[in-house]
Amino acid sequence: MEQEMPDSAGETLTAIEGALRIKREAEAELLRLAGHWADLHGAVRPAYDERDRIGVPVRLGGEGTPEVLEFASAELAISLEVHPLAARSLMADVLDLRHRLPHLWSLTVDELRVPDWVARRVARLSRDLPEDVVAHLDARIAGETPDAATLPPSRLFTLVEAMVLAHRDAERDAEREAALADRFVSVSSHRARPGTTGVYGCVDDAGGQEIDHTLDRLAAALRAAGDTDPVDVRRAKALVALAEPARALRLLAGEATEAASADDTGSPSAAVLHLHVTDRALFGLDRGVARWEGVGPITRRHLVDLLRHRRVTVRPVHLPADERPRDSYEYVGDLREAVLLTVPRDCYPYAVGEARRSDVDHTIPYDETGPPGQTRLGNAGPLTRHHHRIKTAGAIRVRQPTPGTFVWATPHHRYRVTDRTGTRPVPRRIGEAIHSGHPMEVRLGTILLT
Repeated sequence: MEQEMPDSAGETLTAIEGALRIKREAEAELLRLAGHWADLHGAVRPAYDERDRIGVPVRLGGEGTPEVLEFASAELAISLEVHPLAARSLMADVLDLRHRLPHLWSLTVDELRVPDWVARRVARLSRDLPEDVVAHLDARIAGETPDAATLPPSRLFTLVEAMVLAHRDAERDAEREAALADRFVSVSSHRARPGTTGVYGCVDDAGGQEIDHTLDRLAAALRAAGDTDPVDVRRAKALVALAEPARALRLLAGEATEAASADDTGSPSAAVLHLHVTDRALFGLDRGVARWEGVGPITRRHLVDLLRHRRVTVRPVHLPADERPRDSYEYVGDLREAVLLTVPRDCYPYAVGEARRSDVDHTIPYDETGPPGQTRLGNAGPLTRHHHRIKTAGAIRVRQPTPGTFVWATPHHRYRVTDRTGTRPVPRRIGEAIHSGHPMEVRLGTILLT
């Protein structure tokens, strides 16, 4: 039923302000409950239920915060419908706010004057500081409450960052060395717009300046060769040209022709692309799209542009149903490919990782003294190492009633199913039936699940 809307603009604004307060009240309650969950899974205070005693104590927050059992975030994440690392971050932020920044905690959960995301970022910014310094920071916030509650978030963050830097000035050189050890470049599968891929990285200061200068030179060379695209587009092309060093050298030497300065990259290097497309869509008989693993859906025209002027080798794959069980431990060759085709993403609840970047895990652990055929399609699922540790520790249990369908259970009877469509809740009676181990109940639960 459609909700009745306010009659006037003024009443609409009043309703918006009321909704904002309700939102902040709900966010504050989530913070309180997350803190209580951490208390129930503390290293000192025994949990109310032995099912909660999983994992070793770890400190999630900063100095002075209580330790929490390491897998406590796994079950919390299921109820929050988020990744375990997001639940872990929430618990860490709450513990920091409650134990290290009590005034900011009060402004957030009691007075509702500071949005939860602002308070949580302040907690993260100050996490590595000693207790006494954070106490000074919280006292300053207490002494400047109007600022903390009314300053734009960016200015409040600047205030906190300045205090952090002032205290840690002597540690900057060590931090710089640590930062250099964490340099990286990654190609993201999360595209901002169709047909593009994000390239992100962190390099040393001098290297960054050199890259910037080289991209400017290559962009100018492309312009001289006849490329009329805007400078940012030419810089993006220049970055791609660096993947073919010989072509980049020709551009810098002024030897590139107008034709060579377009989006082609000269002689292409060998690459393996996993594309899923029907034969009818490929030949233009249907209006279907292709799926590029690691990127997402692409149009037929995009697919043609991608493969144009390339040497293409089509490697046929076996249908997953054709793969027979194996007696060996590892999933390799065609059987591994069959698993990845059946389960293209990490099968853990609310996970987003690509299957090809994960390990293929036995749903029911492999038993060296067990029956043959344990390594089979219906007993396999891609999991990252972190998710595998959660499963192995028993924090979350899983069954696979049909190939590619996973039913996860928490110690407190929360059930989630993961398959090609994502993650969704499962009624308790269905989840319990599938996890019962009794063939008739498992079959009935599987029927109800579908």
